[in-house]
Parts: sequence; structure tokens; C-alpha cells
Amino acid sequence: MALVILIGLGHPGVNPVRKKKTAQRSENDNINKATWRKRSESEMLHKTLAELQKMKSGDSLPYPNALVKATAIKPGHLYQCKWRKGTSCIQVPESLKEKAVTIIMPPSPTKTLKDAMSSPVREILTVQGQIIRDEAIKTVKVAQKDTKIRALTLEENGQTMELTLWRELSEQELKIGQYIEVTHCLVSEWLRKKSLNSTRNTTIKAVQPKDMVVTGNVVALSMADTHCEMCVKEDDIYKDFIVDLDMVRAQVQRYLEEAGTFNLQQLENMIVDKLLFPVKLVINGTTVISFELL
Repeated sequence: MALVILIGLGHPGVNPVRKKKTAQRSENDNINKATWRKRSESEMLHKTLAELQKMKSGDSLPYPNALVKATAIKPGHLYQCKWRKGTSCIQVPESLKEKAVTIIMPPSPTKTLKDAMSSPVREILTVQGQIIRDEAIKTVKVAQKDTKIRALTLEENGQTMELTLWRELSEQELKIGQYIEVTHCLVSEWLRKKSLNSTRNTTIKAVQPKDMVVTGNVVALSMADTHCEMCVKEDDIYKDFIVDLDMVRAQVQRYLEEAGTFNLQQLENMIVDKLLFPVKLVINGTTVISFELL
């Protein structure tokens, strides 16, 4: 008898059984016997799975006549396992819990949105990005059941990709401008357009945005008392930034020392006369943390 403590619960798979017709009666008899046995075992398995779905972390499950092979445990044939709520006599170390969760839900590889767009359909991966669009929750029919979905658009380094959250994940508290990491996303394609869909193993958490380097030419700008708004063209893509005025003035002084004494209008006029000048910006989220004239 093996006593199993539930740490994490995966999702039952489906093992399709294809029936083949045979001309000979003896072969039919053998198939019928095998099918009956499989059906009986399958019924017990489904009953056990139904019991498992009721379990929570910390509950126990006895396995009589269990066969232990490496990290797998196989119960005796034709036995319906019954779970017991709570197990105070056994303490499971946190390290073992983490290892168990990894077995039933291995981590998905992390990719950029740009790489995700070129990934094959049905690949499972993890992505990060900023929410730039959030649609209202909708209800669709899946297997004749009403199912909630919610479409988000993520952006990372200028690359955008749509992400559809299904069922409970659609109700998670998320907002535009937030940076998130989404694990175990399924790559899908519709009308030659790649997108991502959440799966049962998907988790979503807020993350700190990564620093992003933007190099391009300034095509327009406007100055205020404390900051400078500028439009930068990078690889035929126009991006708007708000740069601290002291950063701009310090860079101009590198080439013209007297710029430190210019008033706001004089500084703006001088820079406008040199439009299409190259710059390099380091961005973290929506904040410019570094500005450099090239």
C-alpha cells in the first residue's frame, strides 16, 4: 500500500481507442474480451480521476498493490482509489513540492513576441509584454457550453501580438499599461495571423519591464518647462517619448557650451533647426532613463 500526498494536480488526457473490424470470428472474440477488459479498467480509471478532481493540496490517496517504477506509481488493476481529506502525519518539504509541480507542469520556454510570431502552430511558450489593448469579456460556445474569453494585445520592443485568455483567466485583474508575464501560451494561427491562447496551465503575473534601446532620428519635438516631447523614427516606425529637459540640455551642451544659458524658446529653436538628428534612448516601460545625441 502506497500513501500518496497530493501536491499538484494535472489534467486528464484522452487515449483514443480505434475499433477495427475483423472477418474471423475467433479474432472478434479476442477483441471483444480485450475491449471489455479495457472498458472495465477505463471505467475504474475515470472514477479515480473523478475522485482526483475533488482533491486539494494536502489530501491523500491510498494506492493498494501499487507498482513503483522510478518516479511513477501504478495502482492495481480494476481498483477505484478513494481520497482522504487532509494528512497531518506527513510533512512534504517545499523543495519536493516544487519538484512535483515541475513534473506535472514543466516550464515552457521563454520567447520574445518577435520570436513567438515565427514559432510553429501549437507550440507552448512563455512571453512578456505590455498590455496596450484590453477588450471586454465575451461569451462564446465551446462544446455547447458558455465560455468566457478576453482578448489582450501585448507589445514588446515594437512587436505586438494578440493574446486570448480563456475561462477563469479572463476575469483576472489586468489593466492597460501593465507589464505581465504569461506562461504556457499556445501559438495559434487564423487567416495567416499568429496569436496566443491561454491554456489550463497558464499563469499570469506582473513583472518589471526590461530596458529597451531605441535608436533613430528625431522628426518632431515640442518643449515644456520640465520636459521635451519628441517623435523618433526607428526602422520606419514612429514612436513618441517624453524626455526630461535636463537630459536634453546636458546633451546639447556637449556640442555647444553656451546652450546652458539658453532660455526654453532659444533651446527649442536651436534643436528644431537641426531636426532629423540621430539619438539613442534607453526606455524602461514608458520612462526614458537615458538620452544621447549621436
